[in-house]
Amino acid sequence: MLSATAHILMESVYQIPRGAGRGLLLTTPLYTSAAAHLRVIIAACAGVAGLLTYESYKGLQRGVARIPHAALLLLSALMTLFLVYNLAAGGNPPPKEKPAATIE
Repeated sequence: MLSATAHILMESVYQIPRGAGRGLLLTTPLYTSAAAHLRVIIAACAGVAGLLTYESYKGLQRGVARIPHAALLLLSALMTLFLVYNLAAGGNPPPKEKPAATIE
């Protein structure tokens, strides 16, 4: 009984620095600028969508539940492409180009 309690206490001691590190990692972009924070969020979403595309492709290759994996593959691939385009274009909606100055 004592060893189980000690184990629980030791695990909770390590959870505090892990949680603080994750919180710092997630809130650091807030101190830079809103645009940079949005780019970080979009990049993270693109990474998750890419991972989902890869996992659904692996599931489709295994041959288990082909229709759900195919639908998930299609949707996650489209989402990944949109998010990568969004990052490359500079945001959603993309920034408007300023008109060139005309000399009269």
